[in-house]
Amino acid sequence: MAARVRQFLLWSVRFSVLYACCASGAGQARHSDKQKTQNAPTRQPRALQVTSKKILTIPAFGFYGEPLSDDSGNLYFEPANQRDSTIFKLSQLNESNSKMIQAPPDRSGADDSSLVSIIDDAVTPSGTLYMLAEDAKYQFHVFGFDSDGNVKRDSKLEIPENLFLVGFAVFDNDTILATGYYDRDAPETVRGKNYAAIFDESGQLLKDMASTFSLDAISLDPAAPVKNIYIRPGKDGNLYLLKPSAVLVISPGGEIVRRIKFVKPDPATEAMGLYVADGLLAVQLGELKTGKVIHPSYLIINTITGQEYGYFVPPAEVKGRLTRFSVEEGFLFVTDEKHKLVLVTAHIN
Repeated sequence: MAARVRQFLLWSVRFSVLYACCASGAGQARHSDKQKTQNAPTRQPRALQVTSKKILTIPAFGFYGEPLSDDSGNLYFEPANQRDSTIFKLSQLNESNSKMIQAPPDRSGADDSSLVSIIDDAVTPSGTLYMLAEDAKYQFHVFGFDSDGNVKRDSKLEIPENLFLVGFAVFDNDTILATGYYDRDAPETVRGKNYAAIFDESGQLLKDMASTFSLDAISLDPAAPVKNIYIRPGKDGNLYLLKPSAVLVISPGGEIVRRIKFVKPDPATEAMGLYVADGLLAVQLGELKTGKVIHPSYLIINTITGQEYGYFVPPAEVKGRLTRFSVEEGFLFVTDEKHKLVLVTAHIN
């Protein structure tokens, strides 16, 4: 792929939505594509109630995409002013332990003066941060970091040519699930089609997953929006991948161990986010229209029975982003007040 086109796609992925803490919690719509709606009557969600609020000493800032979290309550943001190069780790237990974690230098030999470009980031429940990044030779790496923010692993992924990766996650056994699309320079038989595969810790291909499950094909028009892929780790060692009306549970061996189907309470909405807790899933729903504010709702599903647990919207007074979902804490939103970050919890019981 020509450098200009690839760079455009990279920015499309990372700049699809710019979230500012002071902006409406709904954000801006990523795309206007319509999914097939379920034939079900519209139901009204129940409004969550604020359980607690904590004003931090950290100044409010804008950030890209969906914040991530680990089991210790640490939150991970990509600051908007860091240009695809830094993740901010916010420690709830001790704010002084919060730190910026920078992407490593580009060692490809093509541009040693710059850093690799972050495409996506992932965090395991135990708190290991990973970055999916591209170097100046268009090679894709997964970097793992230790608790001090130093690179402890560089996995150069063994992928086909003319492929652009957009999402990934890491299993507890350090194997990697990566997803993407064949670009416009790929053979016509695969051009625009999805790609998914599992790699070992060194980046060597273990299993091609493209035939195991399908993802929406990407438009080859550079002006078309890029669709996000949501993959989240569970404490059970599996990964959870969001589809339009189901969540796939994928084992480290690449098997689909469960398909958790759901029916959207409002057929006009689309699945646009996923959060995994002990025995529960929170599927974020919203009506996606280009240039329009999204008003999110959250469908809670039991991961074992597949039954709906609840259907909620954020508290009326919360104008921020969801950062974390857990059984004990419920929902954790981040917003701002007097130019400081604020964490707001809302229990689901």
